Amino acid sequence: SPPPPPPSPPLSPAPPSPPSPPSWPLLTASLTPCGQTGRLGPSLSQCTIAYPDSFVSSFFSMHPSLAGVQAITLPYSAVYQIIAVGAAGGTHGWSENAGGEGAQATGTFFLTAGQVLYVLVGQKGEVSCAH
Repeated sequence: SPPPPPPSPPLSPAPPSPPSPPSWPLLTASLTPCGQTGRLGPSLSQCTIAYPDSFVSSFFSMHPSLAGVQAITLPYSAVYQIIAVGAAGGTHGWSENAGGEGAQATGTFFLTAGQVLYVLVGQKGEVSCAH
């Protein structure tokens, strides 16, 4: 008769499962020109009115020395998707041709908690002078 099969090796425990990622809330922020048009950017008071109180008190400020530049302090280290949409151009005064539409670009970035993003939000151009 054939020899008995060799003993089975002892079963090793399954490796531990990787921890599940934290469940961060989905935060969406749409930065706008806060009602401002033309070549000068918005003020902090304009943006305070335009954005919800919870956003302004938690994440939002303005650049301390560059007028109109908005600042977002990131709450989490995470992958962020940033979608930038350019402003439309103004109307040419003598021909009344409408300005072009703004372009759009999207990027995905790993950013860290506490990092500050400075954003210059474009505004729709004004009607140019007819010469």
